[in-house]
Amino acid sequence: MTAAPQERAVARFEAPADPSDLSREAYRRGWTDGLPVIAPTPGCVDTMIAASGRDALDALAVLAPRRGIATVEAVAVNAVMAGCEPRHMPVLCAAVEATGTEAFNLAAVNATTHPVALLILVSEPAARAADIHAGSGAFGPGFAANICIGRALRLVQFNIAGARPGDGDMATLGSPAKLAYCFAERTDVSPFGAYHDTLGLEAGAHAVTVFPAECPINIQDHSSSNAEDLMRTIAGSMGYAGNNNIVAPHKGRPVLVLGIEHARVIADSGWSRRDVQQFVVDHARFDASRLGPEFIDAIRPLRKPLPNRLPIALDPEQVQVLVAGGPGKHSMFIPTFAGTREATISWQGGRP
Repeated sequence: MTAAPQERAVARFEAPADPSDLSREAYRRGWTDGLPVIAPTPGCVDTMIAASGRDALDALAVLAPRRGIATVEAVAVNAVMAGCEPRHMPVLCAAVEATGTEAFNLAAVNATTHPVALLILVSEPAARAADIHAGSGAFGPGFAANICIGRALRLVQFNIAGARPGDGDMATLGSPAKLAYCFAERTDVSPFGAYHDTLGLEAGAHAVTVFPAECPINIQDHSSSNAEDLMRTIAGSMGYAGNNNIVAPHKGRPVLVLGIEHARVIADSGWSRRDVQQFVVDHARFDASRLGPEFIDAIRPLRKPLPNRLPIALDPEQVQVLVAGGPGKHSMFIPTFAGTREATISWQGGRP
């Protein structure tokens, strides 16, 4: 049931008739990411609220740093501005709810100078319902659901959480991943099954996981034809100096997105997801002797004793392994932010 208009909490203003003037005014007020927006008219917002299956004033989360209350109506306003379709609302609501969990620690994510973004991973059933892309170019442009849902979650950070660059979002340099960061897995070809199946969810569950994550870093290996050789390239690419997961390997939960061809090479050698995770723990390391003494002194309290080769994770369960993308012998490493962890919201059909 949608709340009556007089009960609504979102303030209204008379929008300029010209779309360009509307976008400029929204930007002047600090409501946007710098891109044009769609006017969140009452009718459009009502349609989004109805698609969520929730009451307009239902609170999905309380979001740091401003401790803004993310009601369904407020989220719907940002969804319209970002260009979302009504079928995107269940995924967006779940993503907002995930960022408000204690484990995700949004206060730290927004306060850090680290360029951490909000990476949305959508399970196959939910991705199919929302038309979220998992194949070639999944992290790039050209796919409306991926871009609009990711962008809407960022606008929620602007307008509800109060996390704008330099004021609430303290990232030193920021990241293009902060504009829009949403994708799904290639469960149709993954030899390791779906990531969300590893979480013990019910069969057929719709699920959304949000990771506190950096931009993806490409890993190419067009030559290796067996798992060990290929994983040496992958692990070597993951264990680089300055990696946030190397600084705090006991806390981070790095993400490895295997391209479909790399995943097949690994599986054809008889390796499991667990084998990949263990190899990353054992081999994604950086030689401590190549780092400066001041850096070593700073991280020494986190390591007792300090190993000669610094790992990005201490336990295989910390390494999150996914499969996505299209043809081509590429994979992606996505470093994460220590002191937080991913959060998942799941539901059976309908709404989260």
